[in-house]
Amino acid sequence: DLHDRRGRGRIAPRAAHRGSGRRPIAFREREREVIDELTRRSGIVLSTGGGAILLAANRECLRQRGAVVYLQTSVQQQARRVGAARGRPLLAGSDPAVRLAELMATRAPLYEGAAALVVRPDARRVRAVAEEILRDLGPLPA
Repeated sequence: DLHDRRGRGRIAPRAAHRGSGRRPIAFREREREVIDELTRRSGIVLSTGGGAILLAANRECLRQRGAVVYLQTSVQQQARRVGAARGRPLLAGSDPAVRLAELMATRAPLYEGAAALVVRPDARRVRAVAEEILRDLGPLPA
């Protein structure tokens, strides 16, 4: 994670400082800066965090500088992937499946609006999903 390599720490510890006596940490602003930086590079695959799509500036960078592929997983699959949701502040203290459904109600339209391609990877092998993406996107710039 680029935030980690830049010495900014993991998401959960950063989020835990919000509301304390310290100045609130602007995680989404740093995320926006990283997305802006990385989308200027060529020949990369950028996997963003689930909330990256919330900022209009991120959606614009992603759309203008690359091909956005929305991996549209079911809430059940997401819940299986996050397990007990340790280290995920937005899921802490709640039923992960219920909270994920709430988050998706807000985020899904944003993902769909930004996506050049929507792929449903549930219960499929990574290779099959990757082949579908490459086939459907067509030739990629070098």
